[in-house]
Amino acid sequence: MFKNSSKVIAAALAASKTPLRAKLPGVARHAGTAGSSSYSAVENPVFDARRFIPGVTTIVSALVGGGVLYLAQEVRKYNDLTQDMKEKFPLPPLVKHHRKEHSSEKEWLIIGRQSPGYALPHQDKKDTQKKQVDTSEIEIKTLGAVLDNESHYDLLPWSPFQIKLFSDNPDEKVVVIDPKHMLGLDLHQIPDSARFEIGIAHKPGFADIVGKDSPFAHLAMAFRLVSDDAKPVEGRVIVTGAEIKKVIKKTNANVCEKQHCDLYRSNCQSASTYGLAEFAKVIHKRAEPTGSETADIKIISGELHALAFDNLSRGVSNNDVVTHQLTYTLPKVLKERGIVALTPDVSSEAHEAPRI
Repeated sequence: MFKNSSKVIAAALAASKTPLRAKLPGVARHAGTAGSSSYSAVENPVFDARRFIPGVTTIVSALVGGGVLYLAQEVRKYNDLTQDMKEKFPLPPLVKHHRKEHSSEKEWLIIGRQSPGYALPHQDKKDTQKKQVDTSEIEIKTLGAVLDNESHYDLLPWSPFQIKLFSDNPDEKVVVIDPKHMLGLDLHQIPDSARFEIGIAHKPGFADIVGKDSPFAHLAMAFRLVSDDAKPVEGRVIVTGAEIKKVIKKTNANVCEKQHCDLYRSNCQSASTYGLAEFAKVIHKRAEPTGSETADIKIISGELHALAFDNLSRGVSNNDVVTHQLTYTLPKVLKERGIVALTPDVSSEAHEAPRI
């Protein structure tokens, strides 16, 4: 096998004496004497980095410019929502919720939209919710998430839920609950005639990474069961089980089943904000009024005025469906209830809800 090795070595040595530049395509020799090793300065564009610099600069500039434009649009949407809500229902939160108390009763129903892949269901598969996602309009099913009872999920243990019940009581406290205090009902098991006090539940997000004072929060709708023989706390907003199921169905249909839960444009806050605004509509059209409807709608609207801007309003100001609910649909209810006046564009019947 080494018979022709000397010839191979000799050929390799001869090839090594040929300058590399002569082997590259696109490089021309100067006219001259035979064997001249003088070459022109014509460079192969594949190997000349200088030819790439203008292109790279253009791409980087385009990316930076596009990013700045995108951020400007997001800021504009945030400012537009702020201004719209000030003009269309200038109702600040009625309760500041400074003090806290811990619940010791198993009476809480927390309904929210869990982030896909962040909190996994228990071993008893949630077939109903999975079917809703599989038959929904979204294209990427793994980014689908619908409203559900959050006690059926492996809730991360680093932070409890903090619940703000909607009330006109200036001394209302934040109620802190652990998963053991949550009712385990499936959504279809909620009794139609049951009475619940309504509120919003915050759970500090990424608390395992940034601590219990995380600036991010998972949001869900909160309900405290009022037993049959108990008298509701005066000033709190009361809804029925039937009304809860009606709001869940509408929120799933308009938000969860049409939008990918990407945590930025559509998320837990999108569903909770839309759903709470929907409660104002349901209460407004209640078949058997209780006499507290106008006061309850005013309380809900005041709380939404602050809730809309949690988490830098991601999933709200940059979500056209939720923004429409807050700046068009809800103000119409407030107008009909005589709570606030409306601008002409909100009163227009030609205004249509956006689709995503």
